[in-house]
Amino acid sequence: MRRYADALDAVERYRQLPYTFRRRHNETAEIRDEMARMISEVQVALAFHRRWLRLDAEELGEAYDALVDKIQLKNKSYRKDALAAPPAIKDVEIEISPGYGFEEDLDRLECLRRMRKHLRLRHNIF
Repeated sequence: MRRYADALDAVERYRQLPYTFRRRHNETAEIRDEMARMISEVQVALAFHRRWLRLDAEELGEAYDALVDKIQLKNKSYRKDALAAPPAIKDVEIEISPGYGFEEDLDRLECLRRMRKHLRLRHNIF
């Protein structure tokens, strides 16, 4: 169960990158290094969970891949948009409205359904 939660956490961290970038407070080399590190770390986590879930259960891995793929369709352009905006200099600029629209709800629900199904199968074995 914990591994599934970690996999979903990686998806959410990836999904949040445009918001995090938009909330940056300056445009220094240190901030750029930090943002590059964030991208790298979450991409490594996603790659790990893609492989691990596919090894654990092929159909579960397929659902997770579909979820990640759907978010990746827009994430890069949203990150670029966020970086094109000036850094936040006022507290009110931290709140991002209307936000970035990801349309992965059905893919997320299908991934959760398959995770629950796989967890039930495991509990029935023991």
